[in-house]
Amino acid sequence: MGKLQATLDADIYSRTASLFATKRDAFGPDTVESLASDVLQRLVSLKRREPSFDTLKVSDDSIAAFCDALIQTRPDAALQFISDRRVEGVTRQGVYLGYIVAAARSLGQG
Repeated sequence: MGKLQATLDADIYSRTASLFATKRDAFGPDTVESLASDVLQRLVSLKRREPSFDTLKVSDDSIAAFCDALIQTRPDAALQFISDRRVEGVTRQGVYLGYIVAAARSLGQG
């Protein structure tokens, strides 16, 4: 996810709109406008949170073993291989980016 995605939470939007309506009744228009401007400036100044992906270093031998498991006639061989890696502490992200991507690349070349 390289771009900042803005999501709208209807409940938060509703509460914020209600808060501004209440403040508009209690304060003058200039004060409400100043408050809204301050909120927007703070939101814009927040650092964008880019996702970070830890790249799992997987040996060629391990990728080859996973590829062998993928092409076996026993359908649970690949699942067992992944399950074993998860028990060893490999995260789902590590499985996806470390093993599955590398295996797809390797099998695609063959």
